[in-house]
Amino acid sequence: MNRLLITIQEKGGVSKTFLTIHLVSYLRSLGHVFRPVDLDLTDGLIPKVFPPPDSATLSPDVSFIRSGESRMPDLLQMVIEGKLFAIDCGANTGNSWDVLFREVCPHLPKEMEAAGVKITLIVPVTSDEKTWRFFDHYKTQFPNATQIMVVVREHKDEQFTLPRHPAELTIELPLAVPKLFTTYRSMGMSIDQIAVSELPELRLVRSFARGYLPQLHATFDKIKKHLLP
Repeated sequence: MNRLLITIQEKGGVSKTFLTIHLVSYLRSLGHVFRPVDLDLTDGLIPKVFPPPDSATLSPDVSFIRSGESRMPDLLQMVIEGKLFAIDCGANTGNSWDVLFREVCPHLPKEMEAAGVKITLIVPVTSDEKTWRFFDHYKTQFPNATQIMVVVREHKDEQFTLPRHPAELTIELPLAVPKLFTTYRSMGMSIDQIAVSELPELRLVRSFARGYLPQLHATFDKIKKHLLP
C-alpha cells in the first residue's frame, strides 16, 4: 500500500507547514522517506528546511492546471508508481484539487485507488469557525481519504467547541515556548534540526527543542498507522 499525505486548510497561519515539516521528519526517523512538496504561490519554509532536490515546489495556479503546464498530474503519477510525498497546501488552494480532479484529470482518483494509494488529509482547526467549515468541506472533496483533525490552540487554556470527529482521528498540536517557534521560522530549521544543532547561539533554544520533540512525536504516534505506507 502506498500513502499520500496532504496537509490542507484554506485559512492561512494555522501551522500547516509546521505540521508537514515535522511529519516528514518524524516519518524519516521511522525509516520512511517522504519527500515534502510546497504547493503554494510563494516560497515558504519547506525549501529552507529541506533544500531541493530533497523537496519540491509546485504552483497551485488553476490556469496552469487547465493549460496542462502544471506538474501536479506528474506528481500524482509518481505516487501511483510508489513514490512517497507529503504535500503542504498553501492557503486558498482547495480549488486547485477540484480543477485537477473534476475538470482536467477526472480519471486520477480512480487510478490512485486502483493502485492502492491511501490518502491521509492532515487538517488543522482553530477557534476560527472558518476552519471548521473547511474541515467538513474536505470530507466531500476527498471522499476516500482518511481525515485527521489537528487541534491548534493559541494557549493551553483556550477553549472552543470542535467539529464532530472520531477521537482516534483527532490529535492536538503540543504547545511550546514562543522562542522555539520564532527560531524555527527565522532560521528555517525544524525542531529536530534545532535539537541537534551545535550553533552556540541556539544553546538555550536547543534545550527547548529537546524537551518539545518527544511530545510532538508522541502526538504523531497516535495516528501513526494512518501515516505509514
